[in-house]
Amino acid sequence: MKKVLGHYSLGQQRNFLLGALSGMGKSTYLNMLSALNLPEFEEIRNRVPLIKVDAPVNNASPKTLLRRMILEFGLTYLKGDDEEDLLMTLDLFLQRCSTELIIIDEVEHISRPEMRRRLLDISNMTQGIPFICASCNPTEWMIGDIEVAGRWNDYFELPQYLGERLSDLLVFIETLLPFTQASNLALPHVKSGANMIDGPAKLIQEWTGGILRDIMILIRDASRQAIENDLPCLSPKLLEETWKGIQEKRVTDFSNGVDLEADDD
Repeated sequence: MKKVLGHYSLGQQRNFLLGALSGMGKSTYLNMLSALNLPEFEEIRNRVPLIKVDAPVNNASPKTLLRRMILEFGLTYLKGDDEEDLLMTLDLFLQRCSTELIIIDEVEHISRPEMRRRLLDISNMTQGIPFICASCNPTEWMIGDIEVAGRWNDYFELPQYLGERLSDLLVFIETLLPFTQASNLALPHVKSGANMIDGPAKLIQEWTGGILRDIMILIRDASRQAIENDLPCLSPKLLEETWKGIQEKRVTDFSNGVDLEADDD
């Protein structure tokens, strides 16, 4: 983000695509970034360094997107405003509120070519303010429009936690666990008697596929069970039992019509 804003300070517009599989923490990261750049209320204006909105699912008109962006300034619009009125209002607020970054989450919802063109119009109008557009497959969102692809020219992907990357994460997580013995979460193999068996790192990778959401749910639930049963650490057996319980709950929730994707990020 600092690199993107650095380009902006030099007068260059560099829009940014953020992609990852569902559950890797895209929205969580963007929400944290937004929380670290809260508006400042001044005597004659609101200073709003960053605005973040979710792209509307309805592609019938750009009005919903424009209205959501305007509301992020703590301001409002008139009921009868058409698209051009809303666009000019947004332009005014962006300048008055010294906005430095615009975030649009779930940008794949903006699927119609004319809607993408309107977003390009907003980008042209904002005098170089960087946009971050996030979704599971943001590069696919640009397909078919050369100008949009040329404008959103920085791409970063949050990769799954696999191999050494997973081990590094588990080493950090283990420093936070309140147990009397080491769980050795980062080890791909552990000793069992005279034999070597699959260790926590290998098992966690196989079960979760390296998806951060699933890793954290597994560690959280296993830790709760260990604490409730006064266990000294998270053993491979406990982790396996916990994962089976998570999977069984998901099957039950699916059967009951619960939205399994509600807390993906």
